[in-house]
Amino acid sequence: MELNFCKLYLQESKIIKKMEQNSTVANQDYYKLLKWFCLVAVIEAISYLLLLGFGMPMKYMMDQPIWVKIFGNIHGILVFVFIALLIMCWRKYKWSYERVVLLFLGSLLPIVPFIYERKLKKEAGI
Repeated sequence: MELNFCKLYLQESKIIKKMEQNSTVANQDYYKLLKWFCLVAVIEAISYLLLLGFGMPMKYMMDQPIWVKIFGNIHGILVFVFIALLIMCWRKYKWSYERVVLLFLGSLLPIVPFIYERKLKKEAGI
């Protein structure tokens, strides 16, 4: 009887470990979109800082407008990707309208995405 109990316990613990592993993998897949959103938000913020901190001074102080074109195009593409990912996250994670508006408005200030990227990752446990 005791031997059967030990076998049953070992089998259950193996099943539990397997379920935990599957849960972790499923959890990682569930938050994959959020990870992409956070990554794009940070890259978009960096491109914005480069546009404002390097491209604009090069245009107006050194008379080299090519830098604004380069960083402006990169930043523009990243903004569209950011908005698309924001809408996808809104639908998948059932975010409130207010949260989506705040995340979008926060992206207009170049420092805010670094703050909410950490907050979102901490909230999701990733």
